[in-house]
Amino acid sequence: ASDVYKRQPQPLFQAANARKYLEFVHPLNKTDRINYDEIKAPESYLIHALPDLLSAWIAANFTASPVFHVCAVLIRNFLIRFRGGSPVTRIMANVQTDVLDIIIFKDSVLQFCNSFYYSNHTDLLYYLLFVIEQLKISTEDLSLYLSGAVESKSELIKLLNSYIRYVDLIPESSGKDFGLLPDMLPQHRYFDLLNVSLCV
Repeated sequence: ASDVYKRQPQPLFQAANARKYLEFVHPLNKTDRINYDEIKAPESYLIHALPDLLSAWIAANFTASPVFHVCAVLIRNFLIRFRGGSPVTRIMANVQTDVLDIIIFKDSVLQFCNSFYYSNHTDLLYYLLFVIEQLKISTEDLSLYLSGAVESKSELIKLLNSYIRYVDLIPESSGKDFGLLPDMLPQHRYFDLLNVSLCV
Protein backbone atom coordinates (compact mmCIF):
# COMPACT_ATOMS: atom_id res chain seq x y z
CA ALA A 1 0.00 0.00 0.00
CA SER A 2 1.15 3.50 -0.73
CA ASP A 3 1.39 5.92 2.17
CA VAL A 4 1.14 8.77 -0.33
CA TYR A 5 -2.59 9.46 -0.40
CA LYS A 6 -5.23 12.00 0.55
CA ARG A 7 -8.99 12.26 0.57
CA GLN A 8 -10.50 15.01 -1.60
CA PRO A 9 -14.18 16.05 -1.27
CA GLN A 10 -16.14 15.18 -4.40
CA PRO A 11 -17.41 18.74 -5.07
CA LEU A 12 -13.78 19.97 -5.09
CA PHE A 13 -12.39 17.12 -7.20
CA GLN A 14 -11.37 17.38 -10.84
CA ALA A 15 -9.47 14.43 -12.31
CA ALA A 16 -7.14 16.74 -14.24
CA ASN A 17 -5.97 18.27 -10.93
CA ALA A 18 -5.44 15.01 -8.98
CA ARG A 19 -1.64 15.42 -9.02
CA LYS A 20 -1.91 18.98 -7.70
CA TYR A 21 -4.17 17.91 -4.83
CA LEU A 22 -1.70 15.22 -3.81
CA GLU A 23 1.36 17.45 -4.22
CA PHE A 24 -0.20 19.88 -1.78
CA VAL A 25 0.36 17.39 1.08
CA HIS A 26 3.03 14.98 -0.24
CA PRO A 27 6.25 15.43 -2.18
CA LEU A 28 5.97 13.50 -5.46
CA ASN A 29 8.42 12.29 -8.07
CA LYS A 30 7.73 13.45 -11.61
CA THR A 31 7.34 9.82 -12.65
CA ASP A 32 4.81 8.85 -9.96
CA ARG A 33 1.55 7.58 -11.42
CA ILE A 34 -1.54 9.17 -9.87
CA ASN A 35 -4.67 7.08 -9.28
CA TYR A 36 -7.92 7.83 -7.51
CA ASP A 37 -10.79 5.81 -6.07
CA GLU A 38 -14.31 7.08 -5.52
CA ILE A 39 -15.53 6.81 -1.92
CA LYS A 40 -19.11 7.08 -0.64
CA ALA A 41 -20.33 8.50 2.68
CA PRO A 42 -19.20 11.24 2.39
CA GLU A 43 -18.71 11.53 -1.33
CA SER A 44 -15.01 11.96 -1.94
CA TYR A 45 -12.03 10.58 -3.80
CA LEU A 46 -8.99 8.85 -2.37
CA ILE A 47 -6.07 10.07 -4.47
CA HIS A 48 -2.89 8.00 -4.31
CA ALA A 49 0.46 7.70 -6.05
CA LEU A 50 2.48 4.71 -7.17
CA PRO A 51 6.04 4.78 -8.48
CA ASP A 52 6.03 4.55 -12.28
CA LEU A 53 8.07 1.32 -12.33
CA LEU A 54 5.52 -0.41 -10.10
CA SER A 55 2.61 0.96 -12.15
CA ALA A 56 4.26 -0.26 -15.36
CA TRP A 57 4.86 -3.72 -13.86
CA ILE A 58 1.22 -3.99 -12.74
CA ALA A 59 -0.01 -2.87 -16.18
CA ALA A 60 2.26 -5.38 -17.94
CA ASN A 61 1.38 -8.35 -15.72
CA PHE A 62 -2.27 -7.62 -14.87
CA THR A 63 -3.50 -5.86 -18.00
CA ALA A 64 -7.20 -5.64 -17.15
CA SER A 65 -6.90 -5.18 -13.40
CA PRO A 66 -7.85 -1.90 -11.75
CA VAL A 67 -5.60 -0.55 -8.98
CA PHE A 68 -7.14 0.40 -5.63
CA HIS A 69 -5.56 1.87 -2.54
CA VAL A 70 -5.84 -0.42 0.49
CA CYS A 71 -7.73 2.28 2.43
CA ALA A 72 -10.34 2.57 -0.34
CA VAL A 73 -10.94 -1.19 -0.10
CA LEU A 74 -11.18 -1.01 3.70
CA ILE A 75 -13.55 1.96 3.68
CA ARG A 76 -15.92 0.46 1.11
CA ASN A 77 -16.07 -2.91 2.82
CA PHE A 78 -16.46 -1.45 6.28
CA LEU A 79 -19.42 0.62 5.04
CA ILE A 80 -21.04 -2.45 3.49
CA ARG A 81 -20.42 -4.59 6.55
CA PHE A 82 -21.87 -2.07 9.01
CA ARG A 83 -24.75 -0.52 7.06
CA GLY A 84 -27.20 1.69 8.82
CA GLY A 85 -26.52 4.57 11.13
CA SER A 86 -25.21 3.69 14.54
CA PRO A 87 -24.54 6.12 17.37
CA VAL A 88 -21.53 3.96 18.23
CA THR A 89 -18.26 5.17 16.77
CA ARG A 90 -16.65 2.34 14.84
CA ILE A 91 -12.92 2.27 14.31
CA MET A 92 -11.14 -0.06 11.96
CA ALA A 93 -7.43 -0.59 12.52
CA ASN A 94 -5.68 -2.45 9.72
CA VAL A 95 -2.38 -3.71 11.08
CA GLN A 96 0.31 -4.20 8.45
CA THR A 97 3.94 -5.14 9.10
CA ASP A 98 5.01 -1.59 9.95
CA VAL A 99 2.00 0.54 8.98
CA LEU A 100 -1.26 1.06 10.86
CA ASP A 101 -4.30 2.27 8.88
CA ILE A 102 -6.92 3.91 11.11
CA ILE A 103 -10.40 4.48 9.69
CA ILE A 104 -13.19 5.96 11.82
CA PHE A 105 -16.94 5.98 11.13
CA LYS A 106 -19.75 7.60 13.07
CA ASP A 107 -23.35 7.12 11.91
CA SER A 108 -21.91 5.25 8.89
CA VAL A 109 -20.12 8.40 7.77
CA LEU A 110 -16.37 8.42 7.34
CA GLN A 111 -14.81 10.75 9.92
CA PHE A 112 -11.10 9.98 9.67
CA CYS A 113 -8.63 8.01 7.54
CA ASN A 114 -4.86 8.06 7.97
CA SER A 115 -1.86 5.75 8.13
CA PHE A 116 0.98 5.70 10.63
CA TYR A 117 4.35 3.96 10.70
CA TYR A 118 4.96 2.03 13.91
CA SER A 119 7.76 -0.10 15.38
CA ASN A 120 6.03 -1.94 18.23
CA HIS A 121 2.68 -2.43 19.96
CA THR A 122 3.21 0.61 22.18
CA ASP A 123 3.55 2.84 19.09
CA LEU A 124 0.40 1.33 17.64
CA LEU A 125 -1.52 1.95 20.87
CA TYR A 126 -0.19 5.52 21.03
CA TYR A 127 -1.43 6.38 17.54
CA LEU A 128 -4.85 4.87 18.20
CA LEU A 129 -5.30 6.65 21.52
CA PHE A 130 -3.94 9.92 20.12
CA VAL A 131 -6.45 9.92 17.25
CA ILE A 132 -9.29 8.96 19.62
CA GLU A 133 -8.33 11.79 21.97
CA GLN A 134 -8.00 14.37 19.18
CA LEU A 135 -11.45 13.48 17.86
CA LYS A 136 -12.86 13.59 21.42
CA ILE A 137 -14.17 10.03 21.30
CA SER A 138 -14.77 8.21 24.57
CA THR A 139 -13.03 4.83 24.74
CA GLU A 140 -16.20 3.58 26.45
CA ASP A 141 -18.40 4.48 23.48
CA LEU A 142 -16.53 2.97 20.56
CA SER A 143 -16.04 -0.37 18.88
CA LEU A 144 -12.57 -1.19 17.59
CA TYR A 145 -12.28 -3.77 14.83
CA LEU A 146 -8.90 -5.14 13.81
CA SER A 147 -7.78 -6.63 10.52
CA GLY A 148 -4.43 -7.63 9.11
CA ALA A 149 -1.42 -8.98 11.00
CA VAL A 150 -3.04 -9.58 14.39
CA GLU A 151 -4.24 -12.74 16.13
CA SER A 152 -7.26 -13.13 18.39
CA LYS A 153 -5.33 -14.01 21.56
CA SER A 154 -2.32 -11.82 20.91
CA GLU A 155 -0.52 -9.48 23.28
CA LEU A 156 -1.71 -6.59 21.10
CA ILE A 157 -5.37 -7.44 21.76
CA LYS A 158 -4.68 -7.66 25.49
CA LEU A 159 -2.92 -4.29 25.42
CA LEU A 160 -5.76 -2.63 23.49
CA ASN A 161 -8.38 -4.16 25.80
CA SER A 162 -6.76 -2.47 28.78
CA TYR A 163 -7.63 0.93 27.24
CA ILE A 164 -10.63 0.27 24.98
CA ARG A 165 -13.70 -1.61 26.16
CA TYR A 166 -14.74 -3.28 22.88
CA VAL A 167 -11.95 -4.74 20.74
CA ASP A 168 -12.55 -7.53 18.23
CA LEU A 169 -11.33 -8.90 14.95
CA ILE A 170 -13.32 -7.74 11.93
CA PRO A 171 -16.18 -10.25 11.50
CA GLU A 172 -15.82 -12.77 8.70
CA SER A 173 -17.88 -12.34 5.56
CA SER A 174 -21.00 -14.44 5.72
CA GLY A 175 -22.21 -16.20 2.60
CA LYS A 176 -19.05 -15.46 0.59
CA ASP A 177 -17.42 -18.30 -1.31
CA PHE A 178 -13.68 -17.80 -1.58
CA GLY A 179 -13.24 -20.94 -3.68
CA LEU A 180 -10.04 -22.75 -2.80
CA LEU A 181 -9.36 -20.60 0.23
CA PRO A 182 -8.96 -22.95 3.19
CA ASP A 183 -11.59 -22.60 5.90
CA MET A 184 -8.84 -22.43 8.50
CA LEU A 185 -7.31 -19.28 6.98
CA PRO A 186 -8.32 -16.31 9.14
CA GLN A 187 -10.27 -13.91 6.89
CA HIS A 188 -9.43 -10.88 9.05
CA ARG A 189 -5.75 -11.31 8.18
CA TYR A 190 -6.39 -10.83 4.46
CA PHE A 191 -9.52 -8.68 4.74
CA ASP A 192 -8.25 -6.12 2.21
CA LEU A 193 -7.35 -8.73 -0.43
CA LEU A 194 -10.41 -10.95 0.06
CA ASN A 195 -12.82 -8.03 -0.29
CA VAL A 196 -11.29 -6.03 -3.15
CA SER A 197 -13.94 -7.49 -5.50
CA LEU A 198 -16.55 -5.23 -3.88
CA CYS A 199 -14.66 -2.22 -5.27
CA VAL A 200 -14.96 -3.22 -8.92
